[in-house]
Amino acid sequence: CDWSSDVCSSDLTPLLEQITVKTDLFWGEDDTMVPLEDAKLMNKKIVQSTLHTFPDVRHRVHRDRGGEIAKIVRLRLS
Repeated sequence: CDWSSDVCSSDLTPLLEQITVKTDLFWGEDDTMVPLEDAKLMNKKIVQSTLHTFPDVRHRVHRDRGGEIAKIVRLRLS
């Protein structure tokens, strides 16, 4: 991420409460780029969210646990 970009330097937290659709958050418990505490905050602010955490996974949760994530998504869509 280019830390000088608007996305990285802006506090988007106030926007989280505006998300009203069911939301699944997938997070590696050992993520050092975006810490688990951020995920917990997002989960709290997004009313209809579910936080799925994965131990021993860092920032690449979508790659490291893609199969497990796909199962969760499939269940949500059925």
